[in-house]
Amino acid sequence: MVRTKQLRARLSRWWQCVLDFVIGQVLAEGPSLRSARRTILQEIADATKIYGKEIDRLRPVADGLTADDLRRYTTFDAERRRSVDDKARANLVSITVGFTVLLVGLNVVGKSELKAPMEGWWGILFLALFMLGVVYLMYGGLKALEALQIAKVFSPSAADESGVCEAVRRVNLLWCLQQNERTSILRTNAVSVSHRSIRNGVVSLAVLILLMGGRILLFICGS
Repeated sequence: MVRTKQLRARLSRWWQCVLDFVIGQVLAEGPSLRSARRTILQEIADATKIYGKEIDRLRPVADGLTADDLRRYTTFDAERRRSVDDKARANLVSITVGFTVLLVGLNVVGKSELKAPMEGWWGILFLALFMLGVVYLMYGGLKALEALQIAKVFSPSAADESGVCEAVRRVNLLWCLQQNERTSILRTNAVSVSHRSIRNGVVSLAVLILLMGGRILLFICGS
């Protein structure tokens, strides 16, 4: 009896993991992105609000780092932001592709030669796949645009560094570095969702083309 309950519990967890994975892939992890975005923005807001306490917390860490170490970390984070921005700009093309596919699809649907093969449930299926592919492509482009809009970069101001010792400068730079790393996570998450959405759009349109081609071929053969 105990083994049966354990087996059911394991199967339940397994099915839940599978369901979460499928839902995540279908939704391109959009809900997870929104949740993570709220959490990270709240962390940045809290770190700004209690700046003094954060500086006290980071001081022991900063004391163990040199200025060269912090500059190296800052350079690495800046390079990562540039890499993410490049990927986001490349994904923006999906908006143009989405509009192009929409216009071409509307033109194809209007042709009288395809009305017969696309009657009934076939037409509904083709239309659903077509709209799904376009929505995925557009959504992927919008998420790429969102990644590019996350442009805030934290850096110590002249007032923060004027007349202070090297230790204080390191602490201020470390605090800015942590906030920049958080914003980099926001950018990376947005680009990741953009990639997933574009992939889903391409897959949807590929399935549509294959099904439509097979349906037309069968219709011609049957005639």
